Amino acid sequence: AAAGQVMSDSEREENLNVIRRLRQNDVPVLRRTGDLLASAEAAADANARERKDPWFDLNERLGDAIKYEMDDVEHLKALIEKVGGPPPQLVKYADHPRGYVLRSEVIGMAISNERLERMIDRRAAMEDKVREENRKESVRKEMAKLDNPIKEENDLAEIEELARKREENWMRGIMDIEGRS
Repeated sequence: AAAGQVMSDSEREENLNVIRRLRQNDVPVLRRTGDLLASAEAAADANARERKDPWFDLNERLGDAIKYEMDDVEHLKALIEKVGGPPPQLVKYADHPRGYVLRSEVIGMAISNERLERMIDRRAAMEDKVREENRKESVRKEMAKLDNPIKEENDLAEIEELARKREENWMRGIMDIEGRS
């Protein structure tokens, strides 16, 4: 085992196989059958197994660092090398140009076309909902502007002021004409 790694390669391989079985099979089946307690226990077991191998946390942190263009990318890569890199089954994904292993690759779950369509539909529905909420909010703001009694009073005061100035100008004009004659 590498420095910082408490598991041998064969233990890491077996650990990943159990994590994949739990995430791909056990948790979904238990959820579908309504056994939420057992489902939560299986998910907790998978989480605990991921915590046993420091690579899982380092890989997640590396993914965030790359996505958000943080400074510690090289440091995280060095730490990953110190713990022996990814489990043996994931080495082929670690060499990808993106620089880290995706969660779906860790779990080993291929996304079906139906699942992908549902994900796209959910995202589109969510975007539609957000767009509709934004539209409603802008309509509410416009309505508030129109229904604002203070604005109405201000408009009336402005109209009265304009009428007063016009009358003053008219009176001044008449006075000037009378003064000249």
